[in-house]
This record gives sequence, structure tokens and C-alpha cells, in this order.
Amino acid sequence: MDLMDRIFRPYLDRFVVVFIVDILIYPRDESEHAEHLRIVLQTLRDKQQFSKFRLAGYYRRFVKGFSMIATPMTRLLQKDLKALLTKAPVLAHPELGKEFVIFSDASLNSLGCVLMQEGKVIAYASRQLKPH
Repeated sequence: MDLMDRIFRPYLDRFVVVFIVDILIYPRDESEHAEHLRIVLQTLRDKQQFSKFRLAGYYRRFVKGFSMIATPMTRLLQKDLKALLTKAPVLAHPELGKEFVIFSDASLNSLGCVLMQEGKVIAYASRQLKPH
């Protein structure tokens, strides 16, 4: 959460709220939303961070026409995005003697981390937690 707060500092309380692993965008109107979404996604890309569209289905019952709105995202996810993110050229080989950086995140439901070296992803790890 601290990392996301630092990344989105210029936009916090203007149109972005970061809460644990969620990035919430709140525009005044539809055209503003498209621009704010573009800024958030570009910021994530510039900082070499990846977004996962978590729990979108949860909001289905609250949003009229949800399936039509979510169709473009569904099409993107059908292209086996996870496989694309775990194959070259996304993953890099580690170089001994160079510094490693670990980014991690956790919630009550899951854990996740990324091992990086010089801004390149070396490995991903994640685990869903059991209720106990």
C-alpha cells in the first residue's frame, strides 16, 4: 500500500484512492473517468507495476449493464494474459552479484510478491489463504 501511495501521490484525493490492494478512481463525469483511467494505467506501466482486475464480478449486481461494460476486459483476459506475463520477454534471468528487490502484498485472502532485478521481473509468487 505504501508503494501505491508513493506512486499515486500526485493524484491521491483528487481522483484516486488506494486502499490495501485496490485502486479506486472517482471522476465527476464519464469523459473525466476515461482520462483518469488512462492516467492510472499509464502510471502503473511507467512504474512497471501490474494491475489485476479483482472482484469486478462482485459489483455486477450494483451496475446497470455491467456485462456490456465489462465485455472489453473479458476479451482481454481470454487471451491468456497470465501466460503472456510469465513468458519471455517479460521474465528475465537473474544476474548474480546484482541487487534483488522484492515487492510484496498481502490481504486477509491472499499473498503475492514479485522478485525484480534492475527493473526487470525475475519471478512471481502468489497464494490464496485458507480461512483458518
